[in-house]
Amino acid sequence: MKKLTLVFITLLLAGCIVRMGAFAPHRPDTADHRGVTQNAQCLECHKIDKMSDHKPDDNCMRCHRIVKGV
Repeated sequence: MKKLTLVFITLLLAGCIVRMGAFAPHRPDTADHRGVTQNAQCLECHKIDKMSDHKPDDNCMRCHRIVKGV
């Protein structure tokens, strides 16, 4: 039972580390945003020093994805 609890806690912590930000704003569906494939392209317009809890090596597209529709 203790081993199972340890495995569960390890998986839970790993899942919390790699999860997507639930309240991350979505990127508008524009030609500029559709063409972005790398973080460097995001940082050309969006300055990282003005965003809290963001690092230059974060993957922008992981949390901020394009959503179509209303």
